Amino acid sequence: RARPPATWAHVPATVPESLALARELKRRGFRFVGPTTLYALMQACGLVDDHLAGCPARPDVEAARRAAGLGYS
Repeated sequence: RARPPATWAHVPATVPESLALARELKRRGFRFVGPTTLYALMQACGLVDDHLAGCPARPDVEAARRAAGLGYS
């Protein structure tokens, strides 16, 4: 995502990547792995940054992502 979400209403529950990952894991025999659960995992691992635009932690998170070479999502 190019711009940070302005409100919680702008934070998605799933993204195309989590949908595709859920489908692939189910195809490989995994159970209880839906796109919302996998999106939450992506958030927890730092693969996506859903800090709101006005969040005081956002600048630190962006700096850490740049330092790790993760870019923006």
